[in-house]
Amino acid sequence: MSVEEQLETNLLALGDSDISGETVLPGPFAVADIAARCIAASHRQAALFAQQRGLAAGQVRITRRAAAAAFRSERYLTVNHAPPAEPWSPLSGYYETNDGWVQLHTNYDHHRDAVLRVTGAANDRASVAAALKPRSRFWVEQAVLAEGGCAFAYRSRQEWEATPQAAALDSLPLMTMTQVAAASPSPAPPLSGDRPLAGVRVLDLTHIIAGPVCARTLAAYGANVTRVLATHLPTLITADIDTGFGKTWQMLNLAQADDRAAFLALVRQADIVVQGFRPGAFDKLGVGPAQLCAERPGLVVLTLSAWSHVGPWAGYRGFDSLVQTATGIAHEGERAREQTAPCPLPAQAIDHATGYLMAAAAIHTLARQQREGGSWHVRASLAQTGHWLWQQPRISVAGGELGLTDVADLRMQTATPYGLVQHLAPVGEIAGMRLGWDLPPPLRPAE
Repeated sequence: MSVEEQLETNLLALGDSDISGETVLPGPFAVADIAARCIAASHRQAALFAQQRGLAAGQVRITRRAAAAAFRSERYLTVNHAPPAEPWSPLSGYYETNDGWVQLHTNYDHHRDAVLRVTGAANDRASVAAALKPRSRFWVEQAVLAEGGCAFAYRSRQEWEATPQAAALDSLPLMTMTQVAAASPSPAPPLSGDRPLAGVRVLDLTHIIAGPVCARTLAAYGANVTRVLATHLPTLITADIDTGFGKTWQMLNLAQADDRAAFLALVRQADIVVQGFRPGAFDKLGVGPAQLCAERPGLVVLTLSAWSHVGPWAGYRGFDSLVQTATGIAHEGERAREQTAPCPLPAQAIDHATGYLMAAAAIHTLARQQREGGSWHVRASLAQTGHWLWQQPRISVAGGELGLTDVADLRMQTATPYGLVQHLAPVGEIAGMRLGWDLPPPLRPAE
């Protein structure tokens, strides 16, 4: 069995984890069950890591309702009992073309501007819609991507499988795992009563949902997490709050020599680095996995991309909803629910699944490093997770949503620099271990 096969098998083996309750959320994909399995996978790796350290971690327990809510955590966030800023740009969403639908993702200003350059339209939805209507969805996709934006044609599964990117993904497992270099086993941090990852140091260089969920999950197990971001890179405040629990924040521009040196100083003290930029971007800055592991032998590096590190789409930008659109997942929802428009999943399930599975992989790999040594690189992508999700058993659930009142028992409130934030507590439990965040989400430091 290859290293990658062993990783996938180990992550998805849930042992005696107790997953209970009925499935919830509508659609043909078993989102609640997938959510429970992904979160249980992360919890189980945390329990095994705690046991390796001599802590008395017991059985993992989670309900499908709580897991489904966790996969929609950003929807249950309120600040001073009011919704936070709307994360979706008015131009984001689906548009009709002359041969089907196309989806635009314009939540960042530079992505919006790419669409406006391509269309020549005014900055309003009606103008963009009118400009796209006579075009082919595939023309829009390629034109916007060429301008550095985010747009993908709405495809059936058959259309997706005819793409060279689908063929490239067929050769990949859920995640890939590579030993970058030899290194001695790192000493485990000091024991701390009921926190599985107490003393573990994590650097989080990710954005939006998947990567930040990974780092937030590690923080919930007690890890010391520092988010690193350059001042010129935009963020979304709702995501900053929802995924910011348990983290500190440091602003560093890795393109600048002084900031890069400061970052490498942090790396030398870290156990895990999680980064979410396109393949090759960090290597060009001199901080790719090989360089980081040379600075800190025994490091575990996780890299996240949209479309994976192989295939002609590897360099494209992408987000959960775009992966659903391009790979036939949203079309399957339309077909199964007998609708006449795209029907995506009832959650950003690819993002959240990737986040929890990355957390599981980070812990599993760190445990292996402390037993056997080595410096390690784990690669994940939204497209690989989407491919795995497509292969899971289907269900048929009609209607039914989890509203704010339906998850009241799963929420807590925390005083933060943003105000009093009402949010989901960590879901599920590990017997004998405490899950929770020691820090509120920090404000973005002044530029």
